[in-house]
Amino acid sequence: MRKICIIKVGNIVSGILEVIFLGRAKDIAGFIAIKILGKQSCGCAERQSYLNSLFGCEDGIKLN
Repeated sequence: MRKICIIKVGNIVSGILEVIFLGRAKDIAGFIAIKILGKQSCGCAERQSYLNSLFGCEDGIKLN
């Protein structure tokens, strides 16, 4: 059974973080991940895609 895309939670979380951090959420997350935690990236896009896929909202356009 296929999930129906009702709401893109990943996009909503991303939008809320952008508002809270005045449009600098990815810059701040990148700084913390790279400089402090020593990771390659902040994982923002991966988190957004994961949260969207939990609710059946896959990224991209599907042609059948």
